[in-house]
Amino acid sequence: MEVATRSRRGPRLNLRLPVLMLWGTECEAHLEHTFTITLSWHGCAVYSHNFFPPRSSVQVKRGGKIIDGRVVYCLKDESNNMVEVGVEFEEDGRKFWQLPVWVD
Repeated sequence: MEVATRSRRGPRLNLRLPVLMLWGTECEAHLEHTFTITLSWHGCAVYSHNFFPPRSSVQVKRGGKIIDGRVVYCLKDESNNMVEVGVEFEEDGRKFWQLPVWVD
């Protein structure tokens, strides 16, 4: 693990972890298998094939756990035709990530 930068509320780690993104309504649910680019206690950035409007509600699932979040940014990455999606969690994500080592 490599510490990328210090965010306002805690460190960010450059770490690629598989996750499942969930969004939509009960009538029209969507999911996408993807991976993190960076992560922190308060959220993560993932690559997606989808563009999300800011403040969209999403869920991130990993290892049988689900955490609620909202989209804070979407950036098109022309180098790989993907969208970088920044997700802010609605609660502290330390227990969600369950990493053996975390840099404070």
